[in-house]
This record gives sequence, structure tokens and C-alpha cells, in this order.
Amino acid sequence: MSQAYGGLYIPRPGRGIIGLIVANVVAWIAYMLMLRLGLSDIAARLPLTPAEFLTGDLWQPLTAMFIHSPAATGHLLMNMLFLWIFGVEVEQVYGTRSLVMIYLACGLAGAAVVVLLGLVVWLLAPTSSLGLLWISGTLGASGAVLGITGCWGGMLWHQTRSFLFLGPMRVRTFLFIIVGIQLLGALSYDNVSYSSHLGGLAAGVAFGRGWLRPGMVTDWLDRRKLRRLKAQQARRRGHLELLDGGLGDHPPDNGRYGDNGHSDDNGPLYH
Repeated sequence: MSQAYGGLYIPRPGRGIIGLIVANVVAWIAYMLMLRLGLSDIAARLPLTPAEFLTGDLWQPLTAMFIHSPAATGHLLMNMLFLWIFGVEVEQVYGTRSLVMIYLACGLAGAAVVVLLGLVVWLLAPTSSLGLLWISGTLGASGAVLGITGCWGGMLWHQTRSFLFLGPMRVRTFLFIIVGIQLLGALSYDNVSYSSHLGGLAAGVAFGRGWLRPGMVTDWLDRRKLRRLKAQQARRRGHLELLDGGLGDHPPDNGRYGDNGHSDDNGPLYH
């Protein structure tokens, strides 16, 4: 749903968008407090650094996508604005749970590209200026937010929308413009993780086009849980049969199991 303000339609955020914005703001405040309260040793291990991640700091891809630099308030505000604008329709189509799954998956996809690029540079050109990618920390929600933007664009791939300062255009053209901006930015060697942006954006487009499903991981976990429950039930049934046939006031039914405890129909052996 959208709400009108002064003739403009401003999207009304759902629970998922509000929750993600709150989580990012709380993480930003907590990160800032850590730095100001002398907990810099802990705070320093929250951004994603390829060298640290591959040597044991496995939480970094998750923490890095929620924290922002205290000195870059505009970075946080811009990310949350884009999340709001493009995430509303994604949540309406996919639902709150899937929105969060897409956000996390795109953030992790961006982190994977950062780690992979850092590793490749370290292996091939560790002494070059690009070698800093191996030991440089990355933080911010841009990869996840651009993933939501990519998902939105993937859903509306063939549609035409009107964009502020750009006018009406095909949604896919808008995405190509974003990709071009990221590639040009990567050539400037500034302090921005464009690899994370592109990785998250690509994953988002894959979700929006239907090449990936938000429930792929949860479906796999549900199937695994179901198999585990079935195995537990099978063991419980076997245990009850054992109690019924081998313990209590009555001896086992020899007609069923024979004199030596073996099933006549080559069934399981009970002790």
C-alpha cells in the first residue's frame, strides 16, 4: 500500500522493512558506542576483512552488512532510503520472511565476492596496491540493499517506471545504469567496496527473475528436519517393539521371532 502526501505517493513500509531499518540503526549506534567506550578491539573484528574471515572470524559477513561507519551518517541514511523505496514492493510480493531472507542472502553474496576477490589478489599480486583488498575491512548494508534493488528490478524487468531526475524508462535500463555506475566507480580506486555492491545486485536480480528462490535454504532445512524426525520416530517404534517383545511378564512370541530371536521373515534382530 502507498500513502499520499502532497500529491506524491510515498510507499508505506511493511514490518520487514521497518525491522531491517531498526536493526541497521541499532547496529550503527552499538558500533559507535563500542568505539567511544574503548571497545575498539571488539569493534575492529566486526567489518569484513578477507584475511580475518578465512582465518576464523566467520561472523564477519553477517555483522558487516548491518554496521556503518560513525563518520558516514549519510551512508546509513542513503542505504535505508533505498531499502525503503525499493523494498516495499519486494515485501508485498514475497512477504516479510522472504524479504529478510533475500536481504541476508544478497548481503552474503556481496561478502562472498569481497572475500573471493581479496583471496585472488593475495594469491596473484600480493605486493600490488590491490593487495590491500586482502587486509582491508568492508562494512555497510549497500550490498544487501542493492540486492533488494536488484530483486525489485528483476520482478519488474520489462516494465516502465518513472525515476526521479531520470524520467520514465524500462526498469532493466535503470539496473544497467546502476551496474555502469558501479563499474566506473571501481576504476576510481576510492574507498568504496564496489565488488560487494555488484555481488549483492547480481544475487538480487537472480531472486527477482526467479533463478533463485528465497525459500531454497529454509526448504532444505525443513526437509532435513523432517528426515531427522522420521528417523527418530523409526527408532522409537523399534524401541517400543523391543519392549513389547522382550521385556515384561510375557516372553517373546516365538511364533513371530523363532527360538533364536530372529524374525522368520528376515526382519531385524532384537536383543
